[in-house]
Amino acid sequence: MNIDFDSLIKILPWVHKQWYSAWGMLAAIALATMTLIVYYGGKDISQISLANWLFITAINLGIGLVWWYQNKIEKCKKDHIGFAIAIDVKCPKEREIIVNDFIKVMRRLLDSHTTNNCRLMLLEVPQRYACKITSESAEKIMDRSRCHFLLWGEARLRSINGKQTHVLDLRGMVRHASISADVQKHFSEEFATLLPKQMFCPRENDVIHLENIGRLVACSSRYIIAVAAALSGDLDYSEQMFTEILNSDAKKIQFNPIVAKVIQMIPRRLAQLYQARASMAYYEWRKNKVQNNLDAIKNNLTIASRYDNTLSGILNLWAIYYFISSRDITMAFSTLRKCNDISNINIRYSMAFLFAYRGNLREARKIYRNALKSKLPTETFIEINIFIQDVLENEPDKIQLWFCIGWIFWKGLGDIVNAKKSFVKFIEYSSERKLFIDDMRVVESYCQEIRS
Repeated sequence: MNIDFDSLIKILPWVHKQWYSAWGMLAAIALATMTLIVYYGGKDISQISLANWLFITAINLGIGLVWWYQNKIEKCKKDHIGFAIAIDVKCPKEREIIVNDFIKVMRRLLDSHTTNNCRLMLLEVPQRYACKITSESAEKIMDRSRCHFLLWGEARLRSINGKQTHVLDLRGMVRHASISADVQKHFSEEFATLLPKQMFCPRENDVIHLENIGRLVACSSRYIIAVAAALSGDLDYSEQMFTEILNSDAKKIQFNPIVAKVIQMIPRRLAQLYQARASMAYYEWRKNKVQNNLDAIKNNLTIASRYDNTLSGILNLWAIYYFISSRDITMAFSTLRKCNDISNINIRYSMAFLFAYRGNLREARKIYRNALKSKLPTETFIEINIFIQDVLENEPDKIQLWFCIGWIFWKGLGDIVNAKKSFVKFIEYSSERKLFIDDMRVVESYCQEIRS
């Protein structure tokens, strides 16, 4: 029995093309089995020895193992940040180009930013999964690969204006275990805005074009990774990543509007990093009242303001610093009024406190009432009350602050028992000292409202 090698050669390209599907694997096994049977048995299959049958079986198992290995979804290692790429490329030649000139560039750029504190790992999703991926199935791919970021899409070759051109359609998704689902959704949306929906790369000089696309995607990815690291608490790594983006390959393609957008956003992100450090120093100061922590608040806010002096959080922390360091009410007021969004609820509550501290409870009540239109987390109301109680403990003569504490308990925390206790203390102290007479009547009406 002779083998028709011409027919065999015609079948091989189809098998090669379909290799990433289960049918491709079965066709390869069937082809290898028939070829070896004819080779060992000729016209009589009974002539095949046991050893030959074992060899044929081993070959088939080998084909199956190779197919499984090439089609398995790699998993992100522990303590690594996984970045998975799933690009559907139908043509094997095009796939080789994409792998060599796009994915390898991304791998090199991401690997260059791997440190002991934060290790990045690039994962390639096999073609058989990449060709089927959708927005719905993308999450399953992320589950199986344990990755934090997924870039997926399609690459194909098209004739545009008479020239052969690579067309890349890309989508992105972000997920990080230590941040909330809402923030992850926001990240995915931000990631999507930093990825061009469609990119065109002329086949002529495609190496240069695909490398630039790889740099573009790597730049956007590193930016998102840096933001995620900051929210996860790794501020040092996040700052390092932001700084390296500004000083790295991004400069080579900064003419790209997306890279320009990333570079434009980084100063604000760095400002937020130093704001976070100032916040941590403030909470440390609350615990031990050590001067070094006060200095750390000032130093971090100074650097933050160099990057962006318009953020409401930074301005609010400056106001807190002026108050706790020197009781400089004038500077605190002046700083808060610099906020472009004076309706910001945190700014409002800080303004209300400062007015109350000065003794202007009428203005404080007005601000508090307007602030009710917005919502604050329960934890924030608790922090506000702890701050005011801390001030009152050091300055017991500031009896008007009992009004602020009562209001926060009442309207902020819904704790009418402690609200009434605080209001009663305000009334008692005001009556004894004959202070805040008009305000005392208003607070008495609050107590009646609570009783009813």
